[in-house]
Amino acid sequence: MPKHSGPGRRATISFSPEAEQQIRALEPAELERVDRALVTISIDPTVGTPMASAPVLREFQKDGARIIYFASVLGHVVVVAYVEG
Repeated sequence: MPKHSGPGRRATISFSPEAEQQIRALEPAELERVDRALVTISIDPTVGTPMASAPVLREFQKDGARIIYFASVLGHVVVVAYVEG
């Protein structure tokens, strides 16, 4: 999946029910780290590394945040499955 073309174009981020629960449990500093990681993913959904056990899933780590996600075929929608702050 290529980066989105055009300035300001980003993928839409949505969350699985489990990821929503994890987000609600984060402290403010953890939430800030996760937010920065999500911005990076929304700009380029291919930034994560495919997981060996499930190649459709990608893992991205930044500043102590860990996100496991998958993207739609064209990368317009990213669904977050797991979050660590």
